[in-house]
Amino acid sequence: MDVTENPPPAKKKRGSYTNWFVPDLWPFIEQAVKQHPKSLYEALFSLQHIRKLGRVGNPFDNLTISTLKGWFEKDVTGRFVLRRKYEEAIKLQFARLAAQDKRPRGILKDHLVTFQMIVDTLKGMRDSGQPLDSTITQTVIQGIIWAIAPELFERRTKSGFFSVLIKFARKFVRRHMGWTWRRSTTVASKLPTDWESQGHDMAYRIVALVKTYDIPEELVINSN
Repeated sequence: MDVTENPPPAKKKRGSYTNWFVPDLWPFIEQAVKQHPKSLYEALFSLQHIRKLGRVGNPFDNLTISTLKGWFEKDVTGRFVLRRKYEEAIKLQFARLAAQDKRPRGILKDHLVTFQMIVDTLKGMRDSGQPLDSTITQTVIQGIIWAIAPELFERRTKSGFFSVLIKFARKFVRRHMGWTWRRSTTVASKLPTDWESQGHDMAYRIVALVKTYDIPEELVINSN
């Protein structure tokens, strides 16, 4: 295994975002801070130990202390309270969710079971901590339609036969679930100062495991 003399180029990682200002997430956050008004760390700890029956993971695993500090500030008594600008934003968000269209429309108008399955599946994925982007959402919607109502793909539209485009997926979650898409940022991965030494150590560990367990070389993959 070759270990190059020069460090490899930094990779770009796309960050994932969660809209915390929704009725099935925000009340838990608000309540946790009220129960621990002088420690956001304790509030976060309590949130990350919430478990929902039948769900894997925790919906607040991706919530960070820096995010909480951005939302809440200390008042004159030393207690954390929600910043005023977020009070208004949350009111608007909840008002928009209350007015959202919960009835299937368009191609799913007469397929209530399929519509509800899509909604429940996407909500379950989000609650379990699964990052959702437009591509994943598109795949989920398409898979459910194929499983329950494949005849929809035989419907003709203005542009040809119906297909689940990313535009369709984005519009679906915005209209029927009140979700918003946020632009993700890119963060360059930082190499540790001893990256070369770690590369050698990893190579030695791989060799030792191959010899110890008689692993065929063709099964050693993704070593980079």
